[in-house]
This record gives sequence, structure tokens and C-alpha cells, in this order.
Amino acid sequence: MTVAFCLVAKRAPTADAAGSITNTSVVLGTTTAGAVTTATIGFKPQSAIPSGGTVRITFPGAPSAYTLSPTAISGTGFATGTVFTVQSLLATTITVAATNPGGGFVTTGGTALTVTLNGVRLPPNATTGTLGVLDALTTVDAQSATLDTISGSLAFPQLTTATFTGMSISLSSTTKGATGIMTVGFTTVNPIPANGVVMVTMPANYTATTGSQVVALAGFTPANASVAGQLLTIINGSYSVPASTAVSFTVSNITNPSTAGSGASFALRTRTATVSGQVTYDIDAGTVTGPAILNATLSGSSITLANRTAGTATTATIQFTPDDAWPAGGIARITFPAAFTFGSPMSASIIGANGSIQTPTVSGQVVTLTRSGGTDTAAGTAVTVALTGVITPNASGVVTYANSAIQLLQADGTSVVGTSTSVVGNQSISAGSLTTEGITASPNTAGSLATVRVAFTVSNPVPSNGTIAITFANDYVLTSATLGAATARTTAGTTIALSPAFTVNNATSTVTLTLGNAETAPAGSLIVVTVASVRLPQVAGRTVGSSPRFSITTRNATAVLIDSGTASDASTVAAGALVAPSVTLTSRTTEPANEAGKPVKVTATFTLSPQNALAVGGSVKIKFPTSPAPYGLSTISVETTTLTINGSPTPAPGLFTVSPYFSAPDVELNFVGSSALTVGTTVAITMTGITNPAFSTVLASRPREPGLQSTWEITTRTPTTAGILPIDTATIT
Repeated sequence: MTVAFCLVAKRAPTADAAGSITNTSVVLGTTTAGAVTTATIGFKPQSAIPSGGTVRITFPGAPSAYTLSPTAISGTGFATGTVFTVQSLLATTITVAATNPGGGFVTTGGTALTVTLNGVRLPPNATTGTLGVLDALTTVDAQSATLDTISGSLAFPQLTTATFTGMSISLSSTTKGATGIMTVGFTTVNPIPANGVVMVTMPANYTATTGSQVVALAGFTPANASVAGQLLTIINGSYSVPASTAVSFTVSNITNPSTAGSGASFALRTRTATVSGQVTYDIDAGTVTGPAILNATLSGSSITLANRTAGTATTATIQFTPDDAWPAGGIARITFPAAFTFGSPMSASIIGANGSIQTPTVSGQVVTLTRSGGTDTAAGTAVTVALTGVITPNASGVVTYANSAIQLLQADGTSVVGTSTSVVGNQSISAGSLTTEGITASPNTAGSLATVRVAFTVSNPVPSNGTIAITFANDYVLTSATLGAATARTTAGTTIALSPAFTVNNATSTVTLTLGNAETAPAGSLIVVTVASVRLPQVAGRTVGSSPRFSITTRNATAVLIDSGTASDASTVAAGALVAPSVTLTSRTTEPANEAGKPVKVTATFTLSPQNALAVGGSVKIKFPTSPAPYGLSTISVETTTLTINGSPTPAPGLFTVSPYFSAPDVELNFVGSSALTVGTTVAITMTGITNPAFSTVLASRPREPGLQSTWEITTRTPTTAGILPIDTATIT
């Protein structure tokens, strides 16, 4: 394409013939093919250019045509204030008018001038040298008479290729010597014309056969392909590929180098179509590094742990099948995840490869196994290694091995025989176990405020900022609980005082201790925690061996479970004491109330303890004496009940009824009130339908004995999921 500037000015009176234009030059803002840039044309005309004159410039045309769309024109060497406008634009020739608002000439003869245009799109292809355009520069006066013209060609700079974006090379197999499919990808900067060429130059030692087939994935439709050494040439179909198009295609039957190595450079290039008699030009180009070529792989790779409990020494079973022979004296390197540790000494045995394994060595997370004796292990032989002394992570969670966790080497320890590409071995590590000594309380009276001692031994260390959580049975009340003390006694007998942060969650009956930044409890430590101001259950009788009612967990700073365990109440919770209990007998006849065999009323009076109320659904159990003879209770019933609260007695008829299921001598009086009897309430229950014991024999030596003393028991009871259980009790003699 050719572009001409034409400045028309008043013709100098003496210029009857065209003069010469010298000192020509073309400077482009960039020389990258396809770019939109500026073009600065430099020249020195022989004649002055009058106002209204023009400069006509012709840019190169096909096959490397420029495209002109200027929106701004400027110049140097012209009279101050000269205005430039496009007078005409025809293909690659542009005529620029120069006007001096003050009139007269815009230049003087022999002055070096420049004209700069923006919006110049360079040809989409590179050139092999400068492009010369004949008669490309002419100045013209306002009457269209030629003033000066160039003698020869105006030389335009050589253009360079644009660089692809998004270049990629991938191989279906990166194993040395493997034959597979290569996938090529790039994004065009400039269009690929119909029948244009895509060229891929592979690194040395890659080969492609004449049977290689190209399959388009996106962006273009290849017409045919050819192979010459490392050069793949692919001809585009009959439709051009636009600029900025993502192109990808596959090439089959590509054979990798026979030796492993890092990724090498592939060269990509697009060119104009090959047309007889025309020069072909590069369009876009670039280089991209292909994948590294690896040694043979290991198939069937897996690592299995015999014991998956956190912090446990176990045996790891490692399995693999090498694709290449594994020589005698060869080495296996196994990389374990970061949380694993290793005991000492370790040992390993091997099946599938003869000889033995020397004592394993450890560096960081890598265990090195060296074969001793035996012969080469043939390719395709399944090998199993049992490795002892592997210690599982000290916290629960899923263990994931790197795809390349297993690697075989030759005896030199450097040359790779094969590397695993995936390892089956994702296994869940379960929490370790806590050994508990149980839960003790002091005092241990039902309903009292007590200090509770919790002692347990951890399997795994509790790290800094880790937590110890103790969940109490839900009948313990933690509203006012505080931390008494926390210690950890190590297996060496050293006691470590802990100063953890202490929190209480009443909704879940849980206390949580959070260790500080510099605090830890080593593995095997006996941890003792005392929690003060815990309200014990109102129910008496929890004993060693009852179902576990406490749970204990340890976690790391990110709340991953480490150890867990359960515990039971380690000592009986004693019943509380009823206050001021008494039993009185009242005769139902005119005879004395303590006369044997006579009907009597019994009034049991007691005050609820300061700790324990009587809950709705609870009861009062009265144990009548049985020695030397029992009371008659077959027609017993409750006659009256009186409650005394804050010194004020109040009748409460119907508040207690005799349970139809009582079994003498124990009389169960069901509390049928709609709300609990509060602590400190005095209760007086009068029962009738009772007969004093009938003494069938009285010793002759004691005919006038006033009576025999007897023992009564009164117990308040409360409903639980385990039944009606005791709260407070009293014994009256």
C-alpha cells in the first residue's frame, strides 16, 4: 500500500518545473506488524510551499499494505500556526493540506520538514527488509501544480512479527521416549489469512512421524499438515482466522526425547499464504517452554497405615510397580506429609524385589530406603515395602500424600528410575484416647457447691493455644464455676503449672481451658483440672462404674480434634441433710398413742435443706420402724399437710398422696404440687390409718416397760431419667 501527502500552496513565481525532494525518512512509533501507531515522514523540498498547498504521501500497498485512519496531523519546520487537514485519502495515498491562517507561504524552500500522522495500522505481517515506494512524496501548490517530488523510493522500515499471547504446549505423556499427543495453543495478534501457514518448531530430540495427524480444537480449520524433522507445517483452510482468536490443535504421534530433562523451547509462527511469484512474510511468532520430560512412572502406587489413631507408632505399607527396571542397590524415597514423625530405630521389609532393605534413614519428611543384595527388579513387577516406626499425626484429620510421594532411584542416588504420579492413601486419622481417673468432688453432698477434680492422661501433646474441653453431666450446675488450678505432670515426673484462659458454656455444661502461646502439655502427661463453685447434682448415689456422664476432648489451635475420652462420677454423691426432722404419734382413741396395737396418727415434720428443693413430681419416702414389730400400714392415708415458709404456717391439703405402689415399711408420699417446694420450707405431713406394732410377747421380767425406742428415716426424692432418686435424708430415733 502506498500513501502520499500532498501539500498545496501558492506556487513560487519562478518554479516552472518540478524540483527535487531530498533528505527523506520514515519513522514509525512501533515496527510490530499489525500495530496501530504513528508515522513521521521527514523530507526537504526544494521549493517553498504556499498556504493551501499540499503534501501527497503514498504508503506501501499489497501484499504488505498499510491502513490509514488519521485523526491528528502535525508537522515541524512549517510556519507557526500552520493548520493541517486531510484533503483526500485514496487507498494508501493521503493528501494533506497545509494552511497558514496569516496567508503567504507555510514553508521556505530548502527547509527540512516533518509530517506526523496517527491512526496508521501497519501490515499484519513482518517484512524481510525496508519497503520502498516509488514517487511516494510530492508537494503541490494551491492550483494543483507539482512543486517538488522525490527522486527514487521512499523507504519504509522493516516490520517485525507480533508476539502471540496465551502460548502453551502440553503432552499427553511426559515420560521419556513416550509417543503421544501434543496440544498447541496460542492467541493471534494479527489475522491468519486463508491458506496461511502455522509452523511449530520442536526442540531437538522430539520427533514426529509422517502419520502425525492434526486435529483442530478451536479457532481454525487446518487443511493439511506436513513434517520435516522438528518442523511441523500446518496450512490453514479457506477461511481467515481473525486477530485475537484463541487457536488450539493437537498433533498425534509425537515422540518425546529418550532422556529426561527440563522443559525445552518450542517456536511458534504464522506466515502469509504461499503464492507463486509472491514473497511470504511472517505474521505472529513466539516461543514457549514445554513440559519437563520425566523418567518412567510408578503405577499402582499406594501408602496404607496399619493404625490410623492420632500419635500412634504404626507400620506403613508402601506399594508400587515400576515401569522401568529397578536395579540392585537401588533407592526408594518416600515423602510423608508434614504432620508425620518417625521413631528410632525404623526397619523395612520388601516383597517383590529380592534382597533386603538397609536401616531406613530420615531427613525431614523423606524416608530413604536402600536395597541391599539381590538382583535387578524387572519392569512391571509389583513391589511391597513394610515400613515400621512411622508415627501418625498427633491430631485427627484426612492425610493426603503428594502425587510424587514415591520415587525410585538408581544406586547413584541421582538417576531417577520412576516417580509416582498419584498415590492412593487418603486416610482419616482418628483422635487419640484419653485415660481418665474419674471425677471427684469435695464436698460431695448432693446439691452443694463443690470443687470438682478432673484427672486424665493424654495420648498426644496439647499444643500452645490448644484447648481442653470438659463437658459435665447436665445435672451439674456451672453458673458460678471458676478455674481452681490446672497442671500437667509429664512422664518424667515433672509437674507443669498451666495458666489457661477459662470459659464456661452453661448451655452445653462445658468448661474450656485454652493454653497460652508458650504453654504445652506433652504427650503422656497426667492433666489435673480443678473447677471450683460447681453445684453438684441434687440426686444422691452416683457411683464408680455408672455410665460415663462426662466427656473430655483436646484440640489444637485450629480446633482439630486430638484426643477424646469419657469419664464417670468417681465417688458417691451423698444425700443432703433434712433440717430439724421429727416424728410424733397421736392417738386416734382415748388410749395412749404409744400403746401397742392401737390405731395412731403419725406426723412427720422436716425442713428442706438450704441446697435442695423438692421438684414437681418428687416424693417423700418415710421408712417406718420394723423392730421389734412392724406398724400396720394397710389403710394409711395423708390427712393433712402444713407448709411453713418464712415462719408462716399454711395448710396445704392434697399436696401429698400415698403412692398406691408403696411397699411397707417404706411409705412413698407423692408430691402433686404444681410448683417446686423451695429450699428452707418446713413440711409437716400427718398420716392416719396406721396401727402401732402389736407385741405378741413381753418379757415377764419387764411387765411395766414404758416402750421400745425405734428408728425412722425420712428421704426427699426427685424424678430423673433413671427413676425417682434420693435428695436429702434424715434419721430420727
